[in-house]
Amino acid sequence: MRVALLTNGLFPWCVGGIQKHTCNLVREWARLGVDIDLYFAGTPQYPSEEAITEALFGTANHRQVRLIPYQARRSIYFPLHHYMECYWDSVAVDQLLEKKRQTADFIYVQGYEGLELFRRKRRGKLYPPIGVNLHGVHAWQQSWFSAMEAGLKLVCRPMERFMLRNCDVALSLGGRIDDIIRKVAPGTPIIRSANGISPDWLRGAASGDHRPLRVVFVGRNERAKGLHILGNVLREMQIIGALELHVVSPIEKRDQLDVPWITYHGGISDETRMRTLLSEMDVLVNPSRTEGVPTVVLEGMASGLAIIATDVGATCDLVGDDNGWLIKSNWPPALRTALDFALRCEPVLLNKKKQASLQKVRRYLWPNVAQETLRGIEEFLRKRKESVVIKGR
Repeated sequence: MRVALLTNGLFPWCVGGIQKHTCNLVREWARLGVDIDLYFAGTPQYPSEEAITEALFGTANHRQVRLIPYQARRSIYFPLHHYMECYWDSVAVDQLLEKKRQTADFIYVQGYEGLELFRRKRRGKLYPPIGVNLHGVHAWQQSWFSAMEAGLKLVCRPMERFMLRNCDVALSLGGRIDDIIRKVAPGTPIIRSANGISPDWLRGAASGDHRPLRVVFVGRNERAKGLHILGNVLREMQIIGALELHVVSPIEKRDQLDVPWITYHGGISDETRMRTLLSEMDVLVNPSRTEGVPTVVLEGMASGLAIIATDVGATCDLVGDDNGWLIKSNWPPALRTALDFALRCEPVLLNKKKQASLQKVRRYLWPNVAQETLRGIEEFLRKRKESVVIKGR
């Protein structure tokens, strides 16, 4: 099968969840022998094609993967300028597809790279079947409380609705995202295309029991991630001597709480250092109000931790009573209840939750995720072909 995969960048030269998802998916599909045309926004920060290929595949020779950069057009900064650039990118990649006379069996669109394709498709332009992965579809998850977020809602929802209703199939991370897609585009079929984690992360056994209980937060210091809520809740609880909070986030010294039970580790980009830190924890807390498949939760599970997380995005597929506590919102009382349960949890039960995390995360190892996505696409194409044959009789 030949797939055209469209993305606005490649990790690590362009940092983000979509870019990392793209590179991992391409890497695993190449090992499975998939024929891939990889379209991405070429900018000066990228090295040579040989260097990109080596970063993606190491010494393996995957000649069936073709790197096809297109010229990215960038604007000066203004509020929401990123979405104008997304449309410009979609025009550029559509022109390149036209020039290449694309013969792919399937077009996999990451994010907003397919805006122009869908506009032309709606006007009668013929393309191979197109699937779009909007990852967290965050505009439909968040509860808006600022002018910026209201602006994002105003801009993003119509674009996402347009793409989901005009694609041939929606590629979903799973969980609550399936519900959003069904609500926004009821007639659009769905294929699961989850996020994953490298097998290198998987520990053989969970860490031992620690007293005080070691709780870790990993993420940006922004309201959507809920660190401020977590800090406020813990200050109200009687946790001195019972709990330690470890924060992995690039937080300025002036914004750090001066309390003895919090340790700030700063931002950690080195995976070896991160794995070492997580292996020394008991519980990972992810009190976000919007997510796709949270990578930090996968990392915590692969490290053998129990998880406290908000039921957003695909988190409900990862966290349940067996391996932690799934809370319905990051409303402070709900988070406090979950933390109380974790503090009172008997060591034997907490260890069972840790072991359950190690078992559940195996489904999300990248080789398994890539195979599941590929099977879903192949099954979709087979049914589509059968449907065309039946209609033609």
